[in-house]
Amino acid sequence: MKKALIVSLFLCLRASLAHAGLEVPTNGSNQSGIGDISGWFCNNGTYTYTIDNGPASPLVYGTNRNDTIGPCGDANNGIIQQFNWNLIPSGQHTIRIFFNGQLIDQATFTSTNIGAEFLTGAAGSVSTILAGRDVTLTWQQSQQNYVITSVSAGGGGLNDLSSLIGTWLFSYTIISTFTNTYDLQTLTTIDGVPTLIGEDEFGGGVIANKVQDLSPGSSLPYTFALLDPGSIICRFFVFNHTSTNVVNGVYAQFDADNFGNCTNKTSGNTYAMTGSRISAIVQVKSQVDQNTLEQQSLSEDMQIHALTTGENELDEMTELMSRMQQRMAR
Repeated sequence: MKKALIVSLFLCLRASLAHAGLEVPTNGSNQSGIGDISGWFCNNGTYTYTIDNGPASPLVYGTNRNDTIGPCGDANNGIIQQFNWNLIPSGQHTIRIFFNGQLIDQATFTSTNIGAEFLTGAAGSVSTILAGRDVTLTWQQSQQNYVITSVSAGGGGLNDLSSLIGTWLFSYTIISTFTNTYDLQTLTTIDGVPTLIGEDEFGGGVIANKVQDLSPGSSLPYTFALLDPGSIICRFFVFNHTSTNVVNGVYAQFDADNFGNCTNKTSGNTYAMTGSRISAIVQVKSQVDQNTLEQQSLSEDMQIHALTTGENELDEMTELMSRMQQRMAR
């Protein structure tokens, strides 16, 4: 009965504090260094917090939050308190927020520290890719955390892998003209090599790399390579970014074995391809029947086999394709 009463009181308080809530730390979040406990509530009163049911500590109430004017009718509704997350052990914790002594919100989060309440004399920096940009993170003692100290577009312009982010339509002609749509989404690093991960129009995974990153010294006159492995054929493109929304290069086809591995090139021919960016952001794909994918793959395969095999051995493209598929398996 007592438990039911507490739950009922909790729900009533939440209802009276419409749209209010704890924002940092959120449920399931990670915390480190020196940060804030913050959020907002409409009702004026005394706000406190506990961590893992420890002693209650005060929260400052009334900080300016213009985004609360709508639900609250005024702007002075923020709660905040600075906290050193190094003070609690690494692991999972629960924070609880109280209004006039009554529980009104809570969240479970994970804190991580390196074994010191306040690390001094340390220095370090790391580089990463975020939102298509080269970002440098540098240790800042006062915040006991890494902060962004430089951001650049990668310095490569149209030669940078991030310039391919978005949705592309690739076209090439064998006997008939075929098109494929690629959503290139996420920049990451695989085996130390910058890599762009995405999907084709059927939801299958694709991978893009810079040719020289995969094969330093390659004589291929192309900047980028894209592999689209399938159950029947593997589509492979090498190309240059000729303007902001246009790429041009060549297409080659490889066989796929029963295990989905891209194997030998189907012929010695390559086919001119062009690509146009149809959106700077990734598109939501519609559901496509698997038979459609197989029919297009079979049609391409039959057309290539109907042509006379050329003399171009495609050795470098074959090696690039193999290295990219190995990375897709990581």
